[in-house]
Amino acid sequence: MMAYNAIARHVLTRVVRINSGRSYVDGELVSGLGSNSSLDLAVLPVTAQQLQYLRPGSFTTQDVNVYEIGGGLTLTEGSEVDWRGSKYIVREIKDWREQDNYVRYIAKRKALEAAA
Repeated sequence: MMAYNAIARHVLTRVVRINSGRSYVDGELVSGLGSNSSLDLAVLPVTAQQLQYLRPGSFTTQDVNVYEIGGGLTLTEGSEVDWRGSKYIVREIKDWREQDNYVRYIAKRKALEAAA
């Protein structure tokens, strides 16, 4: 229960785009993002200590942990979360609902798109 209480104080309403699955567009497989939604989430940076336990090279300290308290797996892999002016893509999901009543999503910072 300690993790739940520590996370709960960081919960704010965030704008997210939930991945609605994959489909083919012009012969290319693409992930579909639904419309914007607002969810109560806590977003905290990935720590250097945490990086030691994640797949090597897959995340950096510019990536984030997104916590959903008391809910149930609302986001899916590929969903986008806006935080501090950047977009983050959910890459891993850790379900801790049975142990401490939250879901942790690990999201990678989306690279800036080059201007055309």
